[in-house]
Amino acid sequence: MGNHGLRDAERATRKLMEQPDRPTAIFNFSDEMAMSCLAALHSMGYRIPDDISVMGFDDIPYAEYCHPALTTVSQPMAEIGIECMELLPQLKGKEMDACNRILPHRLMVRNSTGPTLSAMSPALAGRSQS
Repeated sequence: MGNHGLRDAERATRKLMEQPDRPTAIFNFSDEMAMSCLAALHSMGYRIPDDISVMGFDDIPYAEYCHPALTTVSQPMAEIGIECMELLPQLKGKEMDACNRILPHRLMVRNSTGPTLSAMSPALAGRSQS
């Protein structure tokens, strides 16, 4: 989901789920947005991950404590800080050419993702949400 506000994530979730061809998973820009997405889905009666999977990005400390525990991408924050500090002297008083640094990220698989019931049983695909 695009915009970065929690209310934006909630509105976007509701809009996605109103579509005739609903998604089976939602990947969010951040864990906080994913938590807002989870709340919206719960309030709409969806069961995560039985009806839809939700994933975040950042691996903030609260990610493993929300319900269900959030699957997310863990960023190497300390390494990102070190890389930034190493690049800082190059910026002193001048423009710097674009550079890319690829640092290792980890997928933290928790309880908010999995096969949907409709994927496991075609007969369940047409059931309505309560």
